[in-house]
Amino acid sequence: LEELGADLMAQKLRAVADVWLRSSRTQAHMDQRTRRSLVARVFDLLDAGQTGRLDQDSLLRYVRLVGYDGPSSEWTTEYEAIADQYDFDAAKGAGIEHFEEMVSNHQDGAYADEEGLRRVAVDLAAQRSHNGAAGRRPHAVQPWYRVRAKTRELRATRPRDELVEALFHALDEAQRGRLGPEQLRTYAGSVGFEGSDEEWATEYAELCHVYQIEARSGADLAQFRKLVDGKGGQSAAEAEDLVEQIELVRHQQADSPARRRAGSIASRRSSRARSRLMSLASVATLGDEKPAANTWKPVGNNFAILRQFGQFMRKEAKDPEEAFQLFTDKRFGRLSKAEFVRGLAQLDFEGDKEAVFRLLALGSACIVKKHLRWVWQLLDAEELVIERKRRRHCTAESIAAHRVRANKTLTLP
Repeated sequence: LEELGADLMAQKLRAVADVWLRSSRTQAHMDQRTRRSLVARVFDLLDAGQTGRLDQDSLLRYVRLVGYDGPSSEWTTEYEAIADQYDFDAAKGAGIEHFEEMVSNHQDGAYADEEGLRRVAVDLAAQRSHNGAAGRRPHAVQPWYRVRAKTRELRATRPRDELVEALFHALDEAQRGRLGPEQLRTYAGSVGFEGSDEEWATEYAELCHVYQIEARSGADLAQFRKLVDGKGGQSAAEAEDLVEQIELVRHQQADSPARRRAGSIASRRSSRARSRLMSLASVATLGDEKPAANTWKPVGNNFAILRQFGQFMRKEAKDPEEAFQLFTDKRFGRLSKAEFVRGLAQLDFEGDKEAVFRLLALGSACIVKKHLRWVWQLLDAEELVIERKRRRHCTAESIAAHRVRANKTLTLP
């Protein structure tokens, strides 16, 4: 009991420390001092040779940790643009004053707040203790690095297949090799989709139907390529447009609700980081860059017909077997077009009955039970998206309730 009491007191003291506010002048002074020491610590960890300068390779190690994901061959162009911007000799490298200016510039993709600098320092120290973690690509502590105009121009010279693959990997933050409904919605939003959660559930179901995507695991790269050219309407997209789209997607991923929730847990300064991301996003829209094209295609008529029929069947029966019995007394057998259309009329189906038969039979003269089973499963992907949304909502409510209880605990005498 004494140990439990001590633990509870320690938790209360930590909570009180979290909410205690210093005077604005004192806090500003401490923040400035802390930030400078963090910048110096990161610089020292990057400066392996203790030359007082960070060369091209040293800065690459840093930007990898703040979201840069381009190839090493592209980094030369980016590095030279950084040298021009911060007025240092690219051959000699950046001094600590140039590095501090870069990482403190809110308009720069290399910016990092105090929490970001701490995480960079931890990762760099870990790499040093493991001999630099040779050959291992570090995990970015920040999700989005906005490359400079010259680098974007260089990226636009890459083959289209490589850019589509880069777009896929930008969406695939978890590196699963698959894009689920959440990631595909981010893509759809980048090409014009602005519908509700319910409308997206329908869109995702159509994607799974058209491109044979397994709803739970999501689309692989080959399926995504077809989706981009088809439903995404980007078969004729220019390379420059794809480059800008990748940047837009990475920003959307960085400022997603899930990322913001994770940031609020990891850092009390998450609101500052979000403000910085929004600032970078506004910068990205300036200049002569073209706005994103609205090429997303709405739900096709054929899928809408099948979906209407599938919803009707689920309302009238508990499973495909029972649905088949609505048309015939036979346990097995076939339904001719006339029998099927007549059965739908008797069931008061208001959709296009002959179109439903045509889409189910696919050139056959009759319909069997497997056709009904197929259209029944057509709605599984839609239900999956709706169920995931419900679970997220329940989780958010549970977290909110837990915080309320925790706050009440702090007020106990």
